[in-house]
Formats: sequence, C-alpha cells, structure tokens
Amino acid sequence: MDIWLKALVAAACAVVITGGAYMAYDVNLQRSQRLAGEQEATLRSGCQQALLDKSMREMREFCRGKGYITDDEFYRAGI
Repeated sequence: MDIWLKALVAAACAVVITGGAYMAYDVNLQRSQRLAGEQEATLRSGCQQALLDKSMREMREFCRGKGYITDDEFYRAGI
C-alpha cells in the first residue's frame, strides 16, 4: 500500500510540473506575439512617416525592400 501511494504522489507531482511548464510556455508565447505585433506596428508607422519626410530616403528604401510600402508609394514620395 505504501508503494502505490508514493507512485500516486509522484504522478501528481509530474502532472503539476507539466501543467506549470505548459502555462509558462503559453504565457511566453503570448508575450512574444504581443511584442512582435507592437514592433510591426512601430515599423509600419515609421514607414508611413518616411513617406512624408523627404530626408528619410534610406528608411523608404528599407521599407520598400521589406514590402512595407509599394514601389508606387516609394516613387510618389519623391527622391
């Protein structure tokens, strides 16, 4: 009877540890996705600002290369 009780406690510990690890992974994944979304929004905003500012040609070239602005928007913004 003592052995099965130890096995039951060990199994319960394994379940708790596995559940905690899954929760930590899920929270970290959500945080990473949120930060990536914020970074993407900041970059898109910077690209839109680069279309308005003539002195930001390098930024416009970067944005065009990454696909954040089209060739048409790039040329319409001026050289």
